[in-house]
Amino acid sequence: MTSYVGKLCKRGHNHENSGGSLRYSGNRGCVECKREKFPNAFVDAKPISRELATAAMPKILARSTRKGDCLECDYAGKYPLIRIEGRMYKCSRLVYVAAHGEIPPGMVIDHECVNPRCVEISHLRIATPQSNNQAKSMQSNNTSGEPNICWEKRRNKWWVRIKQNYRDKHIGYFDTIEEARAARDNAFARLVPEEDLPRW
Repeated sequence: MTSYVGKLCKRGHNHENSGGSLRYSGNRGCVECKREKFPNAFVDAKPISRELATAAMPKILARSTRKGDCLECDYAGKYPLIRIEGRMYKCSRLVYVAAHGEIPPGMVIDHECVNPRCVEISHLRIATPQSNNQAKSMQSNNTSGEPNICWEKRRNKWWVRIKQNYRDKHIGYFDTIEEARAARDNAFARLVPEEDLPRW
């Protein structure tokens, strides 16, 4: 496969650290071109000032209702979005910045309640993307009732895999769910940093 590392797209963006982002012809695979063309698609990359976040709080709270321990916002989007000065921002990020200040570069907001619509400040925390990915709730098609474990029909065994450095890592196949659960927990303890461990 052709390597595109270090090459330029048609608009001159350097891709020294972008791997195969120019894999497709023209500019279609250029991440920087996409950022320029669709700035609102990269809502997690925008810096947010505390003044802007504080000013947005009345609008967010006016569109939020208490549901159990959560404060759910009814703005559109799986993660509610609000338009401010022509740009889209995640409500959860604005709430966090208003309460705690700037979000460090490269960090995301994790919902401890696993409810993406929640803007309750006590449910929001700073996390690495890896940690946030591990903390996601089980998919609706999960057949084991256990995260990171699924039934492999072709082998008639339980299959364990975890996320490591944003990629699936195969752990193994096991005869019983108990063996699979123990192998999964052991793999997390060995391979995943403590700050990135899931909370279940």
